[in-house]
Amino acid sequence: MRIREESYGYQVRFAPETLAAMRVEAVRMAEERGPVCETGGLLLGQIDHSARVVWVTEADSLPPESQAAAHELTMSPRSADAYVDKRRRQTHGLVGYVGAWHTHPGVTAEASDLDRQALKKLTSDGAPCLLVIVGGPVEVWETWLDGTGRPHVHARLAFPYEDTDADDPAREEGDRGDS
Repeated sequence: MRIREESYGYQVRFAPETLAAMRVEAVRMAEERGPVCETGGLLLGQIDHSARVVWVTEADSLPPESQAAAHELTMSPRSADAYVDKRRRQTHGLVGYVGAWHTHPGVTAEASDLDRQALKKLTSDGAPCLLVIVGGPVEVWETWLDGTGRPHVHARLAFPYEDTDADDPAREEGDRGDS
């Protein structure tokens, strides 16, 4: 699946297993905590600035010590850093942190004010960060959870020191057959 992030013209390319891993985590959270509980995790891969492509090769679930609730998600930075360092060592530096993903169950897959604030914090270490939101209206969400449909996907790439509060023109391409 490919998503165009128009703010910078980057294309975000997801390995098929990444969306499957996101779906497994969303189903698990819906079964454990109810249908409107958000979940998310880390995105690993590579960013190729010369080709303007973000390769998302792994989507992990919430790191330990993270908190998930309806309309709110907080990831543990300490646990996330440890996991990313482990994967970087295991892949000899081929895979690294590219961002984070989370769900908006049954609602639009667009960045909220809280999401934009979180994105600003995620870029404060000087590295770019990709924020991916998976969601959609109830019918779309339910068909994705049962494995018969595709969710709406929003992608926003942010760079350090930019104004992430500005309007977000990222759009979904997946429904037009470019995946």
